[in-house]
Amino acid sequence: MPAPRTRARRCGLNLVRSAPMAWRRRYIKHLLLVAPLPAEGFLAPVKNFVSGPKVLYVPAVDPLALKPRPMWRTFESAIVNFPSPEVFGRRPLVVRLSLTTLLKSHSLNSLTERRNCSAYDIDDLLVAVGYGRGGVEPFWRRAVPKMWCSEAPMVPTTCINGVGNDTPEQLVYWDADFDKDPEVVYGDGDDTINLVSGLAFDDKMRQQPAQTRCTSPSCWMGLRTVTSLLLIGR
Repeated sequence: MPAPRTRARRCGLNLVRSAPMAWRRRYIKHLLLVAPLPAEGFLAPVKNFVSGPKVLYVPAVDPLALKPRPMWRTFESAIVNFPSPEVFGRRPLVVRLSLTTLLKSHSLNSLTERRNCSAYDIDDLLVAVGYGRGGVEPFWRRAVPKMWCSEAPMVPTTCINGVGNDTPEQLVYWDADFDKDPEVVYGDGDDTINLVSGLAFDDKMRQQPAQTRCTSPSCWMGLRTVTSLLLIGR
């Protein structure tokens, strides 16, 4: 059986995880994961939830007038893949700045400490953007448990991940105006998945003894190289 290759919502990885071990040993010679979507999450879903996704574009029309954001928040998938506190820690992911307050305080540090939102504060962010306390409960019940899902596939596995590309790492909203696009601070990754998530995913897979014996070293390379490899593979 050819090695499954997928990125969409961890479909390939979940397929292998759900299959009986006897089936895996018989039909999967080697699992090749190209930029797997880690349970540890990444920043893009936060931006889509707060500001709305760029799924619809009409020239000369204000994106907010198209109202994709309210529709997006009705999807169950809108609250999954948020950054995991275990991986992203207390580092600020969403920063709300007030220029007036900043000028009065003369201290960016004291201001941002009060307004930063880390992976530990996602529920507060949901309330701040108008999702309401009623929307926080589904987040804790459905999305948070998935952040801790690190079951290894238990078959020979190789991961190929993109690095060296500008990847959103922090969102800055001036005057806490979530109706405007944020300024984006970039870090490393494949332009969507943050490098810290990919590394955490790799580490968790290797921490499981049965998987350690059949995991090849992960390959980290620029996204253009990954694309070239896929084209050659065809």
